[in-house]
Amino acid sequence: MGNSGAYALLTIGSILIGLGASPVYTAGTTFCDEIFPPNQVSIYFGISYGIGAAAPAVGFILGGVFLSFYKSLGEPPEGLTVDNANWVGAWWLGFLVCAVLGYVFGFLLLMFPAQLPECEEVKLKKLELNIQVANGEEGPTNEPATVAENQTFIALLKDMLPLLKSILMNPVFVLIVLGSITDSMIISAFAAWLPKMVESQFGVTSSVAAYITGGVTVPGAAGGIIVSGIIVKWRKLNGLQCAKWQAFIGIVCVLAQLGLLIHCPSLNMDGVNSEADATCSAAVKETCTVDCPGTDVYEPVCIDGITYTSPCIAACTNYNSTSSDFYNCCGGETVATNGACDTDCKMLIPYIVCLFFIMFFTFLNNVIFLTVNLRCVKDSERVMAISLQSVAFRVFGSFPGPIILGSFIDEACILWNTNECGERGACQEYNNSKLMTAAASMAMIAKILGTVLLLYRLEAVGP
Repeated sequence: MGNSGAYALLTIGSILIGLGASPVYTAGTTFCDEIFPPNQVSIYFGISYGIGAAAPAVGFILGGVFLSFYKSLGEPPEGLTVDNANWVGAWWLGFLVCAVLGYVFGFLLLMFPAQLPECEEVKLKKLELNIQVANGEEGPTNEPATVAENQTFIALLKDMLPLLKSILMNPVFVLIVLGSITDSMIISAFAAWLPKMVESQFGVTSSVAAYITGGVTVPGAAGGIIVSGIIVKWRKLNGLQCAKWQAFIGIVCVLAQLGLLIHCPSLNMDGVNSEADATCSAAVKETCTVDCPGTDVYEPVCIDGITYTSPCIAACTNYNSTSSDFYNCCGGETVATNGACDTDCKMLIPYIVCLFFIMFFTFLNNVIFLTVNLRCVKDSERVMAISLQSVAFRVFGSFPGPIILGSFIDEACILWNTNECGERGACQEYNNSKLMTAAASMAMIAKILGTVLLLYRLEAVGP
């Protein structure tokens, strides 16, 4: 199977995963809202979404473990280790494990009834409280759904257009969704690229980068969601207070995102960086590296603080399998250590701390978004409203987010891998300053735009 066939299978698989996961965030959310009293539901939303945010931490950590195994689960070729730039781990193993677990928990979900006994009691309490959207006018009352149990599919389709019109004409709902799409864009972009950025910036392996990403960012997100639920219940925020809270946290988050500018010095690459003064003379390289492979082979070695793309490019003639070092390089007795040079950067801990707070503040608005969304539409509109919100998040946020950030990151590449046909492959090394500037710019622009939309929403929300 060629690359196009493999890519098609991955795309189809991703679509199926999305189809299977969507009901958890649409029907599952409204199901929770129906069985818990209004003054308690925010706490349960916080717990539910907090667990959902913490789950990727397990995924990142397990991914790091799986990546430490060779791709075929067998013995890797001689001399190929986890630290080698050409190492490919068992990335596919996580999909297999999640598929088995999905079947197990899916079967348990099938055992739930269509409606729990507490639902009717909760609906009566909501009618008594007459919950309204805090917009200064008579908000939409939470009336019980009036869809008949025996309503046909055709009749449901006929009711869909007026339902969609009613939801899309709700200014509070529309502005909430537009403002939170930017968060979805940031989250999806960094979920896709953050391990790669950590790996490139701080010179760690892909498995260690996965551990750092999962062990730091996702607990920050889970903590933000849970604290958000506690704040909604404790402060009993109305619509206007929720809008002000979201705008304030958005401003704090923009300031925290300045921490994304933290970076390490770029590698001094022979033949790539102008600041790299090659130890190997041009005459020696011209004589000794005629038969070296091109950039399709990337096996970096370090000589005197300068990284060479391969031992052959450094004109090394001997290899010590015990120390993994190369000898007799540059036409003399120079020793080359295996792997890229160490930049001796001490910025990993500050970066991790900033990353934690960025994720915490980003997700601190999560339950507030959800609570206001559910309260500004009628009971009969909630499933459709959450479905529209999920579609908007994925189409306008999650889908373009990684593509936009990926295009910015590509501009920071200083060394591309090319195959025998001259086609460009993956990036081997980045300009670290440009890389982190691109990531910070994308995150800050998106967050500022979302905050502006939230500030504008203050005019649409009353006390």
